[in-house]
Amino acid sequence: MSSGSPLATPEPWDLVADGYVENVADFEAFAREALRLVPAAGEVLDVAAGPGSLTLLAARTATRVHAVDFAPAMLEALRARAAAAGITNVDTQLADAQSLPFPDESFDVAYSMFGIIFFADRSRALAEMARVLRPGARVVVSSWPPPERVPVFAALFGYAAGDRIGWLGALGGLLILAAVVVAEIVPQLRAAPAKPLDQPVKRG
Repeated sequence: MSSGSPLATPEPWDLVADGYVENVADFEAFAREALRLVPAAGEVLDVAAGPGSLTLLAARTATRVHAVDFAPAMLEALRARAAAAGITNVDTQLADAQSLPFPDESFDVAYSMFGIIFFADRSRALAEMARVLRPGARVVVSSWPPPERVPVFAALFGYAAGDRIGWLGALGGLLILAAVVVAEIVPQLRAAPAKPLDQPVKRG
């Protein structure tokens, strides 16, 4: 995706934050699969955390979860949901995935659920995740197909004309399209090849 994409800016995501919260259970299904592949433990980073679909689930087993998003409304929703659930081991940080505000080797595991496709510079974002992860740590990255091929984004952001498509129906149709990368972080890792959910990649 080029840096000129409107979805590489916070404003569209602020506008749809309420919709994400209303349908958070649909996204939690993917988050649970990510946590099954790589359980959350120690210091955890959630990049493009949105309203906390993965963050709040990871907080059950992590020492602390650091949730990063560049959309203020998404983080406001995440904080509200954490407070309502009585979750206290979550920190939120307004930041861009391509410039993470953390020191090198800060985290034991990282996740980024359906954010990478919208990053203006995906290689830089992956390199940033590698930088802040400790040697031997693991990262889980998931992605949709390109936005113009995803009905829910066509409905939300005007990629295609026509009737609005319900979240649940759209997401149900995308179950077979989702992919997750699981990789061990080593000093030379800067990006990982995409693999289906049932084919985790190990490097090291």
